[in-house]
Amino acid sequence: MNDKMNHGVSLWGIVAALALLTGCSNDNEETGMPANGRVALEVTGGIQVNTRAHDNQWDANDAIGIYMLAPETTEVAEDARNRHYTTKTGGETGTFRPAEAGQTVYFPIDGSEVDFLAYHPYRTPLENDVYKVDVSRQEVQKDIDLMASEAPVTGDKFSPEVTFRFKHRLVNLRLTIKTDGKVLTDEALEGMTVGITSQSTTADFDVLTRTLSNIGADKTELELLVTNQGKACEGIVLPNTTTEGMQLVFTLTNGATFRWNIHSAGQSQSFVAGSQYKYGITITGTGLEVTSTVADWTPGNGEGENGNAE
Repeated sequence: MNDKMNHGVSLWGIVAALALLTGCSNDNEETGMPANGRVALEVTGGIQVNTRAHDNQWDANDAIGIYMLAPETTEVAEDARNRHYTTKTGGETGTFRPAEAGQTVYFPIDGSEVDFLAYHPYRTPLENDVYKVDVSRQEVQKDIDLMASEAPVTGDKFSPEVTFRFKHRLVNLRLTIKTDGKVLTDEALEGMTVGITSQSTTADFDVLTRTLSNIGADKTELELLVTNQGKACEGIVLPNTTTEGMQLVFTLTNGATFRWNIHSAGQSQSFVAGSQYKYGITITGTGLEVTSTVADWTPGNGEGENGNAE
């Protein structure tokens, strides 16, 4: 009798112990505690000084590429190269997760520190970790708005959350357009095209060193994106040490063409990476009146500039 009772107690004790262990295991999983020493990277990303091409928001499903590096080097650690992460919801700060199985970045098991870099928009493959820039098609601005984290961010498995601050690497143009309402009315703007002359459209961006090189030697007139029945225009172009020879070209559907020399504006002598140049354009019967202001991106031409176009 006593032996049976003792045997029963032992079995219940084992069951209780197993239940306790199972409960602890589930708690660990829910709180993100490491399993077998492996800790996954947790990523948030902000955009420097509210600098997004179309606004200061991440869009749902925006994708970034992440690299894990040996500290203070450009040597990729544990083959964590160009890992694909996305954010499910939009907002000023994105929370990014692996896009699919096999993309998760894990910290070194031994707890050693590593550095991280990231860029947007995600692209694969990247031959020799070089992002091929091409701004020849302006229809979807965010698809050519190249951004990269400002500097390597250091972390380890004991502090798995990493926050990237993304910086624009190209140049943004933003135009507001109207007529004088006399010889021309705003209805004349519908169907108008806007171009910018003397533009290279291709370059190489080294993700690991965050440098732009091999800017194309061929120059072309690049057609910008016109919206709002011709009353607005925007574009993303390559940085340039000089705007000499560059013109904004406005062509109405009746064939009338108006031009403005960008280099004539004192603070638009060059196009600086990460800067936005914003212009207000008034088309009159005899030419253009141009003013400029600064918004969103790092100011490119101070508080704005004036100019006349013919």
